[in-house]
Amino acid sequence: MEDVFKVMDKDGDGRLSHDDLKSYMNRAGFSATKEDIKAMIRLGGGDVKKVFLLMVCLRFWVLIFLGT
Repeated sequence: MEDVFKVMDKDGDGRLSHDDLKSYMNRAGFSATKEDIKAMIRLGGGDVKKVFLLMVCLRFWVLIFLGT
């Protein structure tokens, strides 16, 4: 999980920011808007750790169902 976090933490500051999440979504093949990222953060209750877990689940879902 730490390795996944490091990939998502593009600027290496130890936190997942709005820009980190948007960058990761784009690299994963999803064109996320600012509103999409805000919704993800709201879905995580504003807790970056929950958003990180959501992103890990999303990545596994992509790997399993889309094979990319």
